[in-house]
Amino acid sequence: MSCSINGCENGGKLARGYCNKHYIRWRKHGDPLQVKASWETCSIADCGRHAQGRGWCKMHWKRWRTHGDPEHVRPVPAPKPRCAVDECEKPKHGYIYCTKHYQRWKASGDPLIVGPRHPGRNRLDVPSYAGMHKRLFYDRGRASKHACVTCGNPAHEWSYSGNDPDEMRENVRGSVVAYSVDQSHYSPRCRPCHRHMGESLVRDRDDSGQFIPTARKRYGDTPGITIHTIREDTP
Repeated sequence: MSCSINGCENGGKLARGYCNKHYIRWRKHGDPLQVKASWETCSIADCGRHAQGRGWCKMHWKRWRTHGDPEHVRPVPAPKPRCAVDECEKPKHGYIYCTKHYQRWKASGDPLIVGPRHPGRNRLDVPSYAGMHKRLFYDRGRASKHACVTCGNPAHEWSYSGNDPDEMRENVRGSVVAYSVDQSHYSPRCRPCHRHMGESLVRDRDDSGQFIPTARKRYGDTPGITIHTIREDTP
């Protein structure tokens, strides 16, 4: 047997004379030929959404249930008052000022007075390697605001020049690094230039300031040393 709908040749198990497809349509819509439900439009003007309850769409129905009016719109909150300082558009935070001007007013009694930059806490006479770089940040700002003194590209880090006769040394993560407690011996450099200078600082130099080659460092001025001797002694 086939479905009782004209033009439908689906067979198999029938229910009420319909095939499975037309039977589901009949159960869902009451008509085996109806493909989609006939949606009604929300009764609120200028709303083209489908009506789901009381002739309203889901949004207007929720508004009616919450506020008793399907056209209720939440009022826009009033803008926060602005800082009392002229040309400051930041919202008020404390008293009549924004956070920045309130802190200035609280410290000096005048929101326009800019106090000295905080020097940092626990300033030691001889800071550590990490403490010295923090001190550079507090006093001279970020190195990225400057250009590299070597190549002219944007800088990334503060670099020690290696010219301080009273330089300090510290073991940092297994490597002995040199640094200075005098900020005048630091310059902004990009990472490649900083790495290149850091590698040159750990190489030995002679009295004239020239790098000492590895062979000269090992054999000194011993007579009779040739390139063959160096190759044979090299492991």
